[in-house]
This record gives sequence, C-alpha cells and structure tokens, in this order.
Amino acid sequence: AISVAVAVVAVENSAGTTVRAAIEDGSGLDAGGNVAVSAENTTKISTVGVAASISVSASSGSVGISGAGSVVVTNSTMTNAVMAEVSGSNLSNVGNVSVTANDKAEIDTVGVAAAISAGVSSGVSVSLAVSVTLASIAAQTATLARISDSTITNPGIVNVFARSDTDINTVAVAASVSVAVGSNAAIGVAAAVVRTNVSGYDYDDGSDTFSFLPGTQIAGTTEASILGGSITGASSVDVHAYGTNTITTTAVSVAAAVSVSSNAAISLAVAVGVAEVDMAHAVLAKIGDDAVVSASGAVDVDAANVIGPISNPDRMEIDTVSISAVLSVAGSGSFALAGAGAGATATNNVTGSVEAEVDGATITANQLTVDALDRTDVSTLSVAAAAAIAVSGTAAISLAGAVAISRTEYQMTTQAAILSSQINQLGSSVLRVQATSDAELDTLAVGVAVAISASGTASVAAAFGVSIAEANVSSSTVALIGADSVIDTEGSVLVRAYDQMVVDTDTVAVSLSVAVSGVAGIGVSVSVATASNTYGAMVQSKLSDSDVDAEGNVSVTADSIAEIEVDGIGVAVAVGGGTVGIAGSVAAAITST
Repeated sequence: AISVAVAVVAVENSAGTTVRAAIEDGSGLDAGGNVAVSAENTTKISTVGVAASISVSASSGSVGISGAGSVVVTNSTMTNAVMAEVSGSNLSNVGNVSVTANDKAEIDTVGVAAAISAGVSSGVSVSLAVSVTLASIAAQTATLARISDSTITNPGIVNVFARSDTDINTVAVAASVSVAVGSNAAIGVAAAVVRTNVSGYDYDDGSDTFSFLPGTQIAGTTEASILGGSITGASSVDVHAYGTNTITTTAVSVAAAVSVSSNAAISLAVAVGVAEVDMAHAVLAKIGDDAVVSASGAVDVDAANVIGPISNPDRMEIDTVSISAVLSVAGSGSFALAGAGAGATATNNVTGSVEAEVDGATITANQLTVDALDRTDVSTLSVAAAAAIAVSGTAAISLAGAVAISRTEYQMTTQAAILSSQINQLGSSVLRVQATSDAELDTLAVGVAVAISASGTASVAAAFGVSIAEANVSSSTVALIGADSVIDTEGSVLVRAYDQMVVDTDTVAVSLSVAVSGVAGIGVSVSVATASNTYGAMVQSKLSDSDVDAEGNVSVTADSIAEIEVDGIGVAVAVGGGTVGIAGSVAAAITST
C-alpha cells in the first residue's frame, strides 16, 4: 500500500502607495487665514497561508508506505511614500502654517504548514511527514514634511511635522507528525522547517514612487525640515520628526516521529527554525541650507524614534523568537533507534540614526531647543529542544541534539547639533542642545537535549546541547555646537549627551542521557553554552570652534550609564545502568565581554 498527500500554498501580497500634497513652483498665496498642507496615508497588508496534508496507508502485504508534505510560502511587500511640502513659494497674510506628513503601515503575516503521516503494515512500514513554512516581509517607507526655498511672512504658528509608524507582526509555524507500525520493521521520519525574514530594502531614486525623495536609501526614513528660504515674524516654529517601528516575529517548528515494530524500529525527527529581522531606519529634524527663521516665541527642532515628546514613555520595540522542538520514539522487540535534532536561530540586525540639527541657518527667537531621542528595546530569543526515546528487548540507541543560536547586532547614532549657524536667543530661557539614547537589548539562547534508552541487552544514549548567544553593540550619542557657529543669548546654554544602555546576554545548554540495560548501558552527555558581548559607545558633548555669548551659565555635559551582563549555564548529566554501566558527561560555559 502506498499513500501520498501533498499540499502547497503560495501567497503574495504587495501594496505601493504614494501620497503627496504640495504648494510649489513659484506659487504666491495671500490666504488671509490658516494654511494647511497635509499628506496622510494608512496601509495595511494581511497575508495568511495554511496548508495541511494527511496520509494513511494500511497494508496486509510486505510493504506499506505513507508520505505527507505541506509547504507554505508567503511574501508581503509594502512601499509607502508620503510627502507634504511647501517649495519655492511665497506665503503672506497667513495665520498658522502647518505642513504635516503621516504614514501608518501595518503588515500581518501568518503561515502554517502541517503534515501528518501514518503507516501500518504486517511487513515493513515506512512513514514520512515533512512541513515547510517560508515567510518573507519587506517594507520600505519614506515620510517627509518640508518647507524649502520659500518665503513666509508674519505667520502665526509654523508647524512642520512628519510621523511614521510601522507595525509588523509575523507568525510562521511548521508541524509534522509521523507514525509507523510494522511487524517486521517500522521507519518513521518527521521534519519541520520554518524561516521568517523581515527586512527593508533599497529602492531606485529615479523610480516613480520615490522620485520626490532624493537621496533616501534606507528601509524607513522620516524627515521634517526647513531648508533655505525665510520664515519671518512667526509666533513659534516647530520642526518635529517621529519615526518608530514595532516588529514582532515568531517562528515555531515542531516534529514528532513514532515507530513501533516487533523486530526493528527506526524513528527520526528534525525541526529547524530561523527567524531574522534586518531593519534600518533614519529620523531627521532639520533647519538648514541658509534658512532664515525668526519667531517671537520658541523654535523647537525635535527628532525621535518614538511617537511623542521626550517625556513620553513609549519605546521602539523589536522582538524576534525562534522555537524548535522534536520528539522521537522507537519501540521494538529486537532493535530500536531514535534520533532527534532541533535547531533554532534568531537574529536581530538593527541599524539607525536619530538626528536633530540646525546646520547653516540664521535663527532669532525667544528660545531654541534642539533634541534628539533614541529609545529602543530589542529582544532576541531562540529555544531548541530535542528528546529521543528508544526501547527494545535486545538493543536500543537514542541520539538527541539541540542547537540554539541568538544574535543581536545594534548600531545607533543619536545626534543633536548646531553647526555653522547664527543664533540670537532673546529670552532668558535655556538654549538646549540635547542628545539622549536609551536602549535595552536582551539576547537569550536555550538548548536542551534528552536521550533515553532501555533494552534487555545493550543500550546507548547520547545527548548534545549547544547554545550560543551574541550581542554586538555600537552606539554614538553626540551633542554639539561647532563649525563656526555664533551664539548670542540672554539665558543659559546647555549642551548635553546622555546614554543609557542595558545589555543582557544569556545562554543555557542542558543535556541528559539515560541508558539502562540488562547487560550494558552507555550514556554520554555534552553541553556547551557560550555567551559574548561586544560593546562600544561614544558619548560626547562638545562646544568647539564657535563664539558663545551667554548671560547665564554654559554647561557642557556627557553622561553614560552602561549595565552589561553576560551569563552562561552548561549542565550535562549522564546515566549508564546494567551489568556494565558506563556514563560520561562534559559541560562547558564560556562567557566574554
């Protein structure tokens, strides 16, 4: 008897959106009221793929074969470009002027593949179950609010605001179950493979979608800027750029194989899970390119990768989880072999910049503040668990191996700066240039392997557990007044760089082998756990090559708080029992910072 079942599902979802609002090309506007230029976009992609296969064979003859296979492939792609701009225009006799660009992107992906195979034969039974899930997500967003090369005379409040909020949720599951029952021999094999990848990608500047965003070559870009031109007699001027991401990725692979025979039983189960996030983002708030700005109130330049002001407790969050689990069971009257292997890999690669700057501008205001804020949480978790059980009247062998790997790569630049600018602050408030970075990085890998053998004559059990956790961190936090800037203020000057970093890297490897026999039992266990941190940070506050005339205090401070912890635990236990019992175990934990 031969039975085969196959299910294949492929789903592709793509969305490309361009939203643009502009006053441009020499337009003259005498509004007599408020002017609002607004570009808003909300895009959501939901992708779901499910495949299931069931195969059953029953034979009274010599051979029964059953095979089940399920494959799910999902691909989600999003390209959003949102722009609001006043360019090369003259605005007079106006009230408040707002230039706002808002982009909300959401991608939800679910992929599930399941395969069940069962074979029964009075002779030889072979059962095979394989499931594969592949999920790919690519997102490219660009959000821009800008006033460029324009003249705005005597407005009220001028607000240039760009906000980008990207939310990505991915769940991928593969599950396989194989059962073989044969009088003479039984072979059961189950395999499950999962791979998820979340990434940004570069695009061509000359494309139709992004042609109005020259020079943007990163997965997510958020910019609010005033470049060139003049804004005179304003009540206040705010330039705010907020760009954040929330990414949750989960990959789960599960496999179970069972074989039963009166003569020989062989059972093999393998599960592999890979979860990857590769993200790059940039947030920029800027007044520059020879822009002239004057306001009776405050001028505020603020960039952050969280939504809202510095006092807001929100954080950018990236969570990546990979879990693989396998169970292999073999039982026979003469010979039983059970093998189980699990591998799980979770990787976060995060690169970003948050910059607030006044570069090549002339500003006259009651107060000037330039703030850059990075507040990020990154969590990376991998778990691999394997169990093999072999029971036989004569000889039994069980082999189990589990490997878990977690890697975190984090590179961030946070900068607040006044460069090559002329600043005249009329009020007694503090002229503030402040860069703040606050990140928490958690990396954990857990590998557990269990092998158990029992027989009447000879038993062998071997278990191998390996876990590797790595964190590589590079951070630059800079607050700067320099490049021939001239500062004249009736108040104080504060230049401050503050960095707070928590890096926690942990690894656990456990192996257990038990071999029990009436004559000879041999148990071997090996566990290796490695954890490493590479941390480099520059925290700099600097006033250089500039003239500062302040009625109040001038404070230039740089503060750094770093909590770096690395832990490794390796446990290996081996038991050998019988007339002759042999057991050996080796455990190692290696940590470095």
